[in-house]
Amino acid sequence: MILDQNKPLRLGMMAAFYFTQGVPNGLFLVALPAWVAANGGTALQTAGVAASYMTFWIWKWITAFVMDRYTYLPMGRRRAWIIGAQSILMATFLVSAIINPPADDIAMLSLLGLIAGFGASTQDVGIDGLAVDILREDERSIAAGLMFGSGLIGMSVSGIVGGQLLENVGASAAYLAAATAVGVVLLLGMLVKEREGEKRFPWNEGTAHPRNLNIQVEAWGPLVLTSIKAILVPMSIALAVCMMVAAGANGVADAFHPILTQQISDWSVTEHTNAVSGFGLISGFIAMTVGGWAISKIGEPRVFPVLLGLFAAVAVGFALMRGSWTDNNMLYPLLFLWGLLGVLIQVTFIPIAMRLCNPSVAATQFTIYMAVGNLGRPIGAGVAGGIAAAYEPELIYFAVGGAMAVAAVIALVAKFPYKSVAAVEAVEHDTEQVEAEPVPDVPATP
Repeated sequence: MILDQNKPLRLGMMAAFYFTQGVPNGLFLVALPAWVAANGGTALQTAGVAASYMTFWIWKWITAFVMDRYTYLPMGRRRAWIIGAQSILMATFLVSAIINPPADDIAMLSLLGLIAGFGASTQDVGIDGLAVDILREDERSIAAGLMFGSGLIGMSVSGIVGGQLLENVGASAAYLAAATAVGVVLLLGMLVKEREGEKRFPWNEGTAHPRNLNIQVEAWGPLVLTSIKAILVPMSIALAVCMMVAAGANGVADAFHPILTQQISDWSVTEHTNAVSGFGLISGFIAMTVGGWAISKIGEPRVFPVLLGLFAAVAVGFALMRGSWTDNNMLYPLLFLWGLLGVLIQVTFIPIAMRLCNPSVAATQFTIYMAVGNLGRPIGAGVAGGIAAAYEPELIYFAVGGAMAVAAVIALVAKFPYKSVAAVEAVEHDTEQVEAEPVPDVPATP
């Protein structure tokens, strides 16, 4: 049960942790917005619930600074944080089940979403930092497929089950189901260790691993300075912009797709959640199986601009076919491609971001990438709600298509790395050391 020594366990726990991360996503970004829309909610109200949940995801770079600076090393660099965050998330679901606010209580739903978002985003920082710390270079593309595939499966299962329970049983049952799923993975997280010699629980025997002691930053100044230097390079900025645009498309889906399916196409709550989550489930399996493998073989820097360009084409094509939006033969492909391309973009992004990370500030640097990217989600939700309220809704998809096209050009020009920057620098440093050492004279062999 030691992650550093067991590849199947490493990959399996990454998948399990991300599945748990998908549970609150499915509830607050799919099921609850659909439930609100089905009960007469507007695009701005559904966007409000989704945006509240995403608020701490935008600011999780602050969490990452704290996590890199303060951690209980005898239990590993990340595991104590992950356990704490999952405990907060499970407690939030249990409290939500007791309060059980109705669909028109947008303020309470938004507050619960805000708290759940704090737990989920903190968990996300810990898991991503653990992935950067523990995964080998040759595992990262496969792990990215497993992580985002299982996250999407968790979100899909949560969306389907949550939608069914919200419509047929009640909101409390949906919250209790989510708490159960989180609790199971929380138990698994308590049983594993990151590295040999560490504690499983604070009261057990164990010590901090030497590797973690060597890279731990013990002062705010070096931590902040190293992180800023790593982020403020053109390649990092280009990657963050691309991810912000891609996340904006997810925000559009959060806010407008429940309106599109239920108020324009007259679907029920379960028809919406089953379709969105079912297609997400398929996309997750694709990402976990052939997706991550194929992307790693072709090369993430090659695939990234292609996927962004395809997303742009799908969005513009749907906008041009405004008259057919009530046709399920149009809606089903849109919902499927929206989810599939979105998760494949994430699978492509993860290894690129990991390669740009400095190990000593990995949680902070990686989380800044993700936080800036997540900033696009509430922006996308807000833009979608505003356009839907004041203009023709097809302009939403023209806007997504244009933004994705710009991101594709940026990704094409940026020339992202195929190998870890830290590893390349280490090799270059070793080479310089060898070249600098004088070569001793060796007598000629008689």
